[in-house]
Amino acid sequence: MSKPTSTSKAKSRPAPVDPQVQEVNVLRAEVARLQVQLTYEQLRADAYDEMIRVAESGFKISIRKKAVAKR
Repeated sequence: MSKPTSTSKAKSRPAPVDPQVQEVNVLRAEVARLQVQLTYEQLRADAYDEMIRVAESGFKISIRKKAVAKR
């Protein structure tokens, strides 16, 4: 039988974190947060479009602005 090495179970200090690695982790977290926010905003925009479509068909009125060239 071999004895367990002192490095496998011994309490040691965590390795110092490189500032660049830490910055990359912060940026990855920010990207993930922004992707979630983008998904939410796209869903919200789709809901508004559907709401306008239903209102236009239900009340037979035009809500959206017409794209007409001004003279």
